[in-house]
Amino acid sequence: MTIRMDIVLAGQRVKQWRWRACVAGNAWGLR
Repeated sequence: MTIRMDIVLAGQRVKQWRWRACVAGNAWGLR
C-alpha cells in the first residue's frame, strides 16, 4: 500500500515538474 502510494505521489510530482518545465520553456520562448 505505502509503496504504491509513493509511486503515485512520485508520478504526480513528475507530471507537475514536466508541466512547469513546459510553461517555463514557453515563457522563455515568448521572451
